[in-house]
Amino acid sequence: MSLSNKMKREIQHYLNDNYLPELVFYTTLEEHSKMLESEMHISENTRSLEDVLNQVHETFSEKLLRTIDEKGLVDSDIYKKAHIDRKLFSKIRINPEYRPSKSTVLAFSLALELDLDETQDLLLRAGFALSPSSKSDVIIQFFITEGIYDLLQINEALFAFDQQVLGG
Repeated sequence: MSLSNKMKREIQHYLNDNYLPELVFYTTLEEHSKMLESEMHISENTRSLEDVLNQVHETFSEKLLRTIDEKGLVDSDIYKKAHIDRKLFSKIRINPEYRPSKSTVLAFSLALELDLDETQDLLLRAGFALSPSSKSDVIIQFFITEGIYDLLQINEALFAFDQQVLGG
């Protein structure tokens, strides 16, 4: 299956409008950071290290597993759809502090058919974000906003634009 010329033109148009190779900071991460700060209800003057650590939010692993459960999905269906190895998924399941690669987080986001905000949230929990200064991120963002979650089709587009593909 090859990427259609129409799809390639649509992606190129989206890249032209959204790819900002020189942008260092972006609004989405800033907005998310402000939201997380506002969730902390402890006064700056009375906070201790223990208070701060008690405010740590749900980790990537916890969020991933909860999302799978909330959507009524089966773990094996999700990691297969994400093209993630069973052993890697097992590591994620048993270790709430597991730090995945950005590619792994994106593959799970697509397998779960998360919208753009949900994808950014899952990425941030793993220490990543979609960036308008990354061509591959903008391509993935294009597919998410279009409601296209087919990993093979997305990987085909990434490959067509000389970007690293997702999944294992």
